[in-house]
Amino acid sequence: WVVDEANIESHANYDTLCRDKSYLHAFVDRMQRMVIRDQNHPCIFAWSLGNETGCGENHGAMAGWCKMYDQHRILQYEGAMHEQWCQGPNEYARRDVDLLSDIICPMYPSLEEMLEWKQKGDDRRPFIMCEYSHAMGNSNGGLSDYWKLIREHDGFQGGFIWDWIDQGLQVVVPSNHGDDNDERKSGMYWAYGGDFNDEPNDVNFNINGLIGPDRVPHPSMAECKYLFQPIAVTWLRMHQGLIRVGNRRSFSSLRDLTASWHLRENGSIVASGDMPLLSSIGPGESENVIIPFKDIPSLLLPGAVYHVDLVFRTIHDTIWAPKNFEVARQQLELPWTAPEVEAVAIVENYTVDYIEHDNMDTSIVRACLDGKVIEMKTDNVKGIVTSIHCDDETLLTGGVLLNFWRAPTDNDGIKQQAPKGDDYTDQKPLWKWLAAGYDNPVFSKLDSELIKGRSPKEPIFVLKQRTLVTLTPSGRTYTKVAAYNAGTETSFEWIQEWRMERTGKMRYFMTVDLPVELPDLPRIGVCFRLAESYVDVRYMGLGPGENYSDRKAGCIFGCFQSPIHDMYENYVVPQEHGCRTGVQQVTFSGRAPTPLSFTASAHDQMSFTASYFDSHQITSAAHINDLNQPSVPHKEQVYVCLDYAQSGIGTRSCGPGTREDYLLYPGTYRFGFTIDFDRETSPKQE
Repeated sequence: WVVDEANIESHANYDTLCRDKSYLHAFVDRMQRMVIRDQNHPCIFAWSLGNETGCGENHGAMAGWCKMYDQHRILQYEGAMHEQWCQGPNEYARRDVDLLSDIICPMYPSLEEMLEWKQKGDDRRPFIMCEYSHAMGNSNGGLSDYWKLIREHDGFQGGFIWDWIDQGLQVVVPSNHGDDNDERKSGMYWAYGGDFNDEPNDVNFNINGLIGPDRVPHPSMAECKYLFQPIAVTWLRMHQGLIRVGNRRSFSSLRDLTASWHLRENGSIVASGDMPLLSSIGPGESENVIIPFKDIPSLLLPGAVYHVDLVFRTIHDTIWAPKNFEVARQQLELPWTAPEVEAVAIVENYTVDYIEHDNMDTSIVRACLDGKVIEMKTDNVKGIVTSIHCDDETLLTGGVLLNFWRAPTDNDGIKQQAPKGDDYTDQKPLWKWLAAGYDNPVFSKLDSELIKGRSPKEPIFVLKQRTLVTLTPSGRTYTKVAAYNAGTETSFEWIQEWRMERTGKMRYFMTVDLPVELPDLPRIGVCFRLAESYVDVRYMGLGPGENYSDRKAGCIFGCFQSPIHDMYENYVVPQEHGCRTGVQQVTFSGRAPTPLSFTASAHDQMSFTASYFDSHQITSAAHINDLNQPSVPHKEQVYVCLDYAQSGIGTRSCGPGTREDYLLYPGTYRFGFTIDFDRETSPKQE
């Protein structure tokens, strides 16, 4: 379906041109030329009177001509959704200009606004948002919340995402371009506002598409595909495998699709089969279907979780997709459970040594476990574990650090654009986060204690650390923007506990109590580096693509494997990327003899990112080639973040901010995971 919009827009003269009689002919002429040119395209169901051009007599003339000329299509105009003057809040009660719009078509309404409109129930026009989710960079958070509301209430009929493609221009700078006055770095990048010495400009504001300039879809497209898919599946009776399959199509049945099921145990597919044909389900109809489970494991795996995937594919080649193209997928959780089995101690012979260096700045905890040597190095000034080794092999390095920072998304704040002194720009999270010093925590040891186990029921050792964390606003500007207002220092305690269990696994716990005067958090967890020998990652959680707390509906729970370099999402402006949520276990491997696994604490989940660039390098980069310079370490170490949670991503670059449900506020956080050095332990790949 297409809304065809007249080429009329006048931001700087929002309230004047639409009322200026000298522009009357231009307004009407542009409308006439568009309608006459496109009137024979059946996909067009509505004409639009333009975009963000106020609401005046000239629009009335356009609407009058159009309604008389084409009486079979409707009109829409977002300008009629506001008060008479200024582009202020949406005003749904305004009825004096109904002639201009047969649709309620606001920009970026909140869910609360939409519900309020629905509850009043005094306007029978359909509610179709002309813009409601801004796809700038890593974005489109909260899209599933909109669609939950749309599906649950009559009258809401969807909306238009802004917009389709990143409007970047490819530039290639040779490595020997040779101009000393040329500040451009070598390599390929996508150029945007300001890259051509153009002033004024809106920097990367036109980099706001669901697909990149090279037509490669961004991860948010997976969310769109799921939310817009033409099939709905819900449980009726789980124990019997009875589901309800609904056809969301308006004109055709599901006879062109096949259906199959795939049973997952702890994320791995253990059984599959075909489902009955769906040819009898007509447009707008639904039917009960039984999943014909077979080859079900006779014994459930203790502690395992079970899901079933319903997959719908094309039977034949079509003009829009090949045979076997996946049209829809729905994952449903199964209620099958088996009691967990308590871990059995496997370490019989062990020794524990504590070695403090002469200068007392560093120390080592060394445990020999049935011949395997685990070594932890600590910094006695900062009060942190700096590295972990297994049999002289470096596993983890760079320090296990409490981490709040993420490279800002465009929704967090446009990092190439200084605060403008207006509420909309200055209240974006980036400036609050920098002012709080979330990017610059300083660590100082308070005290530590090593406790050696004395009985078979106690851990082999427990290392307790109490550290003072001071958030220190640095005033650092990562890109070319002017300085922001840095805040004052804030200090609090960070308590850690490292427990070497008799199973040969190490359990980690942390507690931090953040003062309430701090702003909301980008994330909370720990970060560290892995040696360059780790090049692959396997995980059990939501995937296979990037996902966040407010953009994960299009993902499924499974076991996935990827080279670490493929976890990088190539946004035009480098920013936070690659997160995986709902993770129960993640394993890093490669050329290293010892895979390194991290398992979330019992009944908990975590999120993680893994990249060859740390968040500060990404924050400093304005273009993708900034990360490929000799001055930036590349593919030498893997930067890992294990998070209790990360803030949602929202759509605030030009729309509502991240919803309260997905924000992280100061308070007490407890987070933990288990580190496994066993070479046989990792999530099975699908």
